[in-house]
Amino acid sequence: MLCIYICLIDYESTTVASSFSSPYQENEYQVGVPTQTSKNLTTCSYSEEYLGQKRDEDQECLKEAFNYLKMVAKKLKRNQTVINTSMVFFLKYTRIYSFTSINKFLVASACFLLGAKCHDEPVPIEFLVEWYIYLETKRFGSDSKVDISDHKKKEYSTRIQEQEFDILCEIGFDCEVDLPNKYIVQFAATPLGKKFLANPNCSRFALRFLNDSFMTTCSLYYTPQQIAAASIYMAIVYMHKNSKSSKDLPELSVLDNSDWYASIDESLDLTTIIEVKDEIKKCYVPKPSAS
Repeated sequence: MLCIYICLIDYESTTVASSFSSPYQENEYQVGVPTQTSKNLTTCSYSEEYLGQKRDEDQECLKEAFNYLKMVAKKLKRNQTVINTSMVFFLKYTRIYSFTSINKFLVASACFLLGAKCHDEPVPIEFLVEWYIYLETKRFGSDSKVDISDHKKKEYSTRIQEQEFDILCEIGFDCEVDLPNKYIVQFAATPLGKKFLANPNCSRFALRFLNDSFMTTCSLYYTPQQIAAASIYMAIVYMHKNSKSSKDLPELSVLDNSDWYASIDESLDLTTIIEVKDEIKKCYVPKPSAS
């Protein structure tokens, strides 16, 4: 049974991430298929320089998949929760198979097909295939001729559907996705949340930071409540630093008070919230320019 918590949220533009360091173990990177049944899992040691480059490449792949899903969702009129759910499936799948071993746009398309179904908003496969063929062709060159013949559409439909089934098999047919979106909405509806997020831009930026978290591996390592709390924390700090007026903004010192995040989840602690916040912030750190 699919159990998906749905909260319809308007499209929000997100800041494009340029670098990211995920919480891999130090000097360790897993290669192969890390499932209990895998016989090919290898743990290798690499230099910090290699790991930094690998993480940058992984972040670039996540960014491209996220932006691809945003574009497809906009064209097919699907909301942000479908994108976020699709990214959860994408992240789970790429924890099993390395980015270099997959066609990221094919996997992202299959994840979108699955994510839309989970929200009872199934996507007509022929429309998804047309966009996939178009982008798959254009990525080899903007002057490439796009072939959207019936034969091509049938071929690519089969590819996407087979990829969707492979994803389902690898995640154990577990399609239950608890997104952090709903926890921000629930908090905003409480008496404390109404005071905390009295400035409408706070909620707006909290949702933006939350959406950007799916360009990181946060959803694999942290709970939806932790991500929601970190997004609210980031939004209030951001508003204090960038808003011309502090009207309707809570004092920064209030962020240290456990009342607000305990109202999201009593098990939350400030240390973890700051840890998640720091992971999301890595999306916005520019790559060092080549000297």
